[in-house]
Amino acid sequence: MVRFGGLRRRFSAVLLWAAGWGLGGFLPRTSAEQAGAQEILLLHPAPYEEIDWRSGSLRSFGEAAEPAPRGWNLARQEAEDSMMALLALVRIDAGETLGQRLRGDSALEALLREKISQVAHSRRASRSDGQLTVRLELKFLTLLSPLVAPKFGNGKPLAPLLCPLCGNPWPRSRPYPPGPQPFPNQEHLPTGVMLHVGDLRFEPALFPRLLNLNGSEVYGPAFAERERALTQGLVRYVEAGDPSATERVGEHPLHLRPLGVRGACDFVVSDEDVQHLHGDARMFHLLQECRVVVTTAPFPVSESAP
Repeated sequence: MVRFGGLRRRFSAVLLWAAGWGLGGFLPRTSAEQAGAQEILLLHPAPYEEIDWRSGSLRSFGEAAEPAPRGWNLARQEAEDSMMALLALVRIDAGETLGQRLRGDSALEALLREKISQVAHSRRASRSDGQLTVRLELKFLTLLSPLVAPKFGNGKPLAPLLCPLCGNPWPRSRPYPPGPQPFPNQEHLPTGVMLHVGDLRFEPALFPRLLNLNGSEVYGPAFAERERALTQGLVRYVEAGDPSATERVGEHPLHLRPLGVRGACDFVVSDEDVQHLHGDARMFHLLQECRVVVTTAPFPVSESAP
């Protein structure tokens, strides 16, 4: 079990925060929260502690009043304990958080503590009041994903292939044309998928999924290349106006708007969207390459799915 002992009293706020968000259901959003969706992707469970889904980073803090070198060791240990508490809040998928996984896996906890000690970036500082502080930063996405990854592959298309020119069903007896093809009446070939979640309340996760109305997986581990998903993430989370989204989905992504959220982190899409994603071989290939971005930006009025 993750040990929270030895943390400062202020870090008990993490447990209260988890009860309302990270390890439990949802709390109602206030009007201030609705004004901006940043709190979804950049979370502050306690002062000086951050879970940043935009960069895939965790930041923790430790302090000690004793002189060096013992003070540095105590501050470092507190920062590492805080980092473990933050890791426990990371959601793996709709079924569990890392904290829930750790309850029955002491070996995984020991491995994570070892990784924190080895790879977390550390910064030291001395305050004027004599306190020694240590700040840690850890790239959790690439660290955690291989350790808790689900099975990949074996996803079956949920829609028939369509002709890239006329949009009619492609005859099964004929080979599909190789290479990228635009959608009917579309000027540009889609270069990725941009999912506009707007003000939907959801929890970011390592392995979220797109689902159809029946709950079948449209995108997720079943349709992604394992190595790409583990090194760059199954999806990339960005805030509204973040220009870095184009690094993942290119200049001409297919814009989609989910119908809702299921299981905290999975997004439900329409049957029409399923056809767009699975009915074209090129789009299917983009899903395999994990060219998917989840943005808190509202669906662009001037853009529409083809």
